[in-house]
Amino acid sequence: LKLKATPDLRGRMNCCCYGDPRALAPGEAGDAHTTGRLQANGWEDAGAASKAKQPGVQVAAAFYVALGLFFAAWLGKTLVEQPLFPLQPDNAAWAGAWLVTTILDYYVVALCVVGFIFSTESFFVALLWCILIKLLGALFACAYVVVHLGKGGLLALASVPHAPPSKLCTYATMAVYAVIGLAFTARLVWTLTNYPLHPIQSDNAEWLTQWLLTTIGDYYACSSVVIGVAIASEGPVGAALWTVAQLVLGGPVNCAFVVYCLLTRGSLKLATMPTLGMIQ
Repeated sequence: LKLKATPDLRGRMNCCCYGDPRALAPGEAGDAHTTGRLQANGWEDAGAASKAKQPGVQVAAAFYVALGLFFAAWLGKTLVEQPLFPLQPDNAAWAGAWLVTTILDYYVVALCVVGFIFSTESFFVALLWCILIKLLGALFACAYVVVHLGKGGLLALASVPHAPPSKLCTYATMAVYAVIGLAFTARLVWTLTNYPLHPIQSDNAEWLTQWLLTTIGDYYACSSVVIGVAIASEGPVGAALWTVAQLVLGGPVNCAFVVYCLLTRGSLKLATMPTLGMIQ
């Protein structure tokens, strides 16, 4: 199936990397023929109201609510016992407490990323990505985005109709995630070289602080995937709000975004396209 794009539609398709649903005119968005063409090229009809009521979606939403509340409680405990400010990098107790909290923060956001992957890929492929992300860090979360986009995927949710991005924007996005993943890996290798992971030095403030900084990088690199989905799926205002909240407040907001996607979109599945060159 090939789409014939008018110059106006072509311009709107190429105006942004991910393709904003507002790029379609109101008449087009509600047109049955246009909707059919979008579905044929990898997008799914929203149907969010009915999908959100499905037991599986409700269970997943409840899981992420519980996960977010758990980490929020842990974060609150850490803030009470070891206040974030003033920073105390020379205090082993302070650095150790925040290292553990940041590790938990990473695994919370990793579970959010894994949710999108399991909703998009086959079970065993998703399981492999899950193991790599959980054991080896954010490099593989970024690698998944590069692979997904390289296969003709989008970071937008499949339930949101989007125009195909230009190849240039797709390659640019792949490059951004490659740089993020490699930058974190470089920091991880440096830390492993200068502050070996074993033996664990729980009474060494310098060792704890360096691993705290590395883990913060791990969190933000992984969180960039969820941020990418928010930018691709929401309007400018919503994307900006979700991005700032995720950067500042961490895991609970990542979980809140996943719950929001489940209850408003009915799925965490990311959009895919048969080819990137379908528009003539």
